[in-house]
Amino acid sequence: MKNRISSLDLLKGIAALFIIWIHEQFPGTFGQLINRIGTFAVPIFFMVSGFFARYSTREKLTKSIRHILSLLSINYVLCFLRIYLGSSCSVAAVIQAVTDRLTVKELILFTVLNITRISGVAWFMFALLYCYILHWFFHKQVQDRRIFWLIPICFLSGQAVRFLLPSVGDHNIWFIGAPYYLCGQWFRENRT
Repeated sequence: MKNRISSLDLLKGIAALFIIWIHEQFPGTFGQLINRIGTFAVPIFFMVSGFFARYSTREKLTKSIRHILSLLSINYVLCFLRIYLGSSCSVAAVIQAVTDRLTVKELILFTVLNITRISGVAWFMFALLYCYILHWFFHKQVQDRRIFWLIPICFLSGQAVRFLLPSVGDHNIWFIGAPYYLCGQWFRENRT
């Protein structure tokens, strides 16, 4: 789809403002109100991504995957530089501090639940990357309308995990990324 959809551009702009405001952490009741209202923002970006990826070719998905990987690379180079320049440590000490966080448990949590201590607010990019990668691998299956049954399954699983294991969190591919990405695809499929 080459044409821009101005209503989606406006929605993304509003969502981007709320994401900035959420990370600003305004004090008091106003801050709480912004945080409550702003919970819609990240799911909007997953839905818009799913909406535009619905009929994407594998080549287009590959381009999206490369784009996100380049953004993540820039993010981590800048984070590394910030840590290095903000401390009196040597490069080797900073690398050691980062690699100390990469335990087997961390790798399993990242691979299975898309959770890691080093992702921070970049969890969205990792979750979107997972959405595109899964879409690429299961390209034909994603075109089948039965895939939309995963939406309530992911949402209900997320609620169950939030209730049973609140420390795990829900900022990942399975409980926020995939269901909203698929919602965007569902909206595109039923766009009449």
